[in-house]
Amino acid sequence: MESIERVLVTGGAGFIGSHTVDLLVEKGYEVRVLDNLEPQVHFNRKPDYLNPEAEYVFGDIVNREDWLKALKDVDAVIHLAAIVGVGQSMYQPVRYLTTNSIGTANMYEVLLEKPEIRKGIRKVVVASSKSIYGEGAYVCKAHGLVYPGLRKREQLEKKDWEVHCPFCDEYVKPVGITEEKPVQNLSIYALSKYDT
Repeated sequence: MESIERVLVTGGAGFIGSHTVDLLVEKGYEVRVLDNLEPQVHFNRKPDYLNPEAEYVFGDIVNREDWLKALKDVDAVIHLAAIVGVGQSMYQPVRYLTTNSIGTANMYEVLLEKPEIRKGIRKVVVASSKSIYGEGAYVCKAHGLVYPGLRKREQLEKKDWEVHCPFCDEYVKPVGITEEKPVQNLSIYALSKYDT
């Protein structure tokens, strides 16, 4: 198998993306970035921390033409681009699903429809989000590892914000989430990240 030399990083002007770009450049990869410089993140200006050794395509993942430009002559894709914000996603569902879900689907359609581009791509890495796991994982003294559901209205009306064991109703202690935890897509953002 041929080695990977040219990597496309979508969302490469964002927090995780820019650090990914820096690391790839440091390791000797040629890096192209596709980023729309989302106004709520970048305040309508190009950040000064962008790595000058990377190539930048300022475009949007919802635009197939931007994908065509960005995917040309790369060996791998690290797809990090997404609109973030759990709360905001609940009142802008179309925007979040269009960008995060359809934007990712656009990449796959371009790869399916353009064999001349697809044949050069050796690896695609797509980032999800811990938000797909909802409330998280907890340990109950009596029942061990548990995955509580949503807190009930009655509990919240009593101003009890703590998480309880779904079996015995005792307070539980939070622990790290593993990929074995069942998903709980409790927001449009979580659904869009699970979808990708």
